[in-house]
Amino acid sequence: PMEADLVFDVRFMPNPYYIQELREKTGLDREVSDYVFSFQQTHDYMAKLRDLLAFTLPLYAEEGKTELVIAVGCTGGHHRSVAVTHALAGDIRDLGYRTVPPAGAEAVLRPGGGLRHPALLQHLQRHRGADHHGKSQFRRPAAQAVPSGLQPVL
Repeated sequence: PMEADLVFDVRFMPNPYYIQELREKTGLDREVSDYVFSFQQTHDYMAKLRDLLAFTLPLYAEEGKTELVIAVGCTGGHHRSVAVTHALAGDIRDLGYRTVPPAGAEAVLRPGGGLRHPALLQHLQRHRGADHHGKSQFRRPAAQAVPSGLQPVL
């Protein structure tokens, strides 16, 4: 998507769609998530993403970026990308950031899947006050305007 700052493609992971009992489920279902995370490559990839985000998110803030949109995509946008996005959102929150589904995310999620239609777009916002140049960084919206925690959009 054009609005994405970072795009991650997880089509290299084994696809639960081809497991009959998982086909109609999503990455939010424990069975699908367990399948996706049963492979070492998924754990290795997630570790690399955590390292990348731990390094880059503070640097984006230093540059004055107030929100960051991350897209995670796969073929259908129901299994792998959803499971990875859900786990990645937890990792991002552990770094002290809030994850928020953007307004209008449903419009991005059209049938047909593919990397062009990510499972979820996240806005990352962090209240950091003003930097030494007076620019505000990662402003946190009013509490009532931001849902607590990740609310995946399918």
